[in-house]
Amino acid sequence: MNEQSPLAQIFQENKDAKFVFVQPGGNYGDRLIYFGLEVLARKLKLNFQSFSTQEFLDRQPATDEILYMHGGGGFNRWCSGISLKILDHALHSKAKMVIQGPCTIEQDTEYVQNILAKVLRKPDKPLFYFMARELMTFKLCNEYLGDVGANISLDQDTAFWADSKSLEACSGPPRSMYRFYALREDNEVSSDRVHDYGKGITFDPAYFCKSFEHWIKVHLHAKEIITTRTHSAIVGALLNKPVIMYPSRYHKNRSIWEHSLKQRGVIWGPGEDRPYLRSQPSLRYLPAKVRNSYRVNQLVRWLQRVPLS
Repeated sequence: MNEQSPLAQIFQENKDAKFVFVQPGGNYGDRLIYFGLEVLARKLKLNFQSFSTQEFLDRQPATDEILYMHGGGGFNRWCSGISLKILDHALHSKAKMVIQGPCTIEQDTEYVQNILAKVLRKPDKPLFYFMARELMTFKLCNEYLGDVGANISLDQDTAFWADSKSLEACSGPPRSMYRFYALREDNEVSSDRVHDYGKGITFDPAYFCKSFEHWIKVHLHAKEIITTRTHSAIVGALLNKPVIMYPSRYHKNRSIWEHSLKQRGVIWGPGEDRPYLRSQPSLRYLPAKVRNSYRVNQLVRWLQRVPLS
């Protein structure tokens, strides 16, 4: 147990309370955030229930409940806004306490002051904790959210409460089958290119994987992970695999690497003097119709020894 974790201390001080954990949605990397938090909750023997966004919005929290909003990277202009919506609902309630789990906010003072602070600045709200998972967010919160009535603290992404034992119990023993370029393909893609570290497989696990357990297994079977996805880097570090991390669209990857991953041996990739990776080297010479075929892609992954489920 990390005795210096503000979140763990709050949980320990309120062990007999009723906890409501709210999941704002997202991809399988976000599920690792929920998974790690529940590892901690079970270790402390907390009384908790987990709710999806809609389930939470459809209910009125009770006065004896502690509402915990799972952290992540949802506080920015390009995500769905769900993180703000559920936090707004929680702060309008009569709950005993509201905790925004360790999160990242974008480095945009207009967004922080005019959008985020507006939601947080509510009179007569419950006792409220807002937690950053890295130093950039912590500094932004202290500079621009000091007057919203929140207890601001710095912790780690809750995915780090998981460990190799809990991950292997979920998806089986680790193997060392392939070098995995886990590169995101969504609106958080950075303009930075990724270097070529040798022959490997390249895809976005958020779109390829069929379940959270499958997502873990794909990383369990990698011998090395080169990634632009935050939680591919985190799960690789938890499994003690070699990991090289690259930026995403904003400061998130770099900030989490500096705060939590650098000390775990994860390498920051930009700046290395190597050739750049070419996308989908195993498929790029095929006609587009064949290259984009689901069956062809599954066959190629099977030949590359990637678990298909």
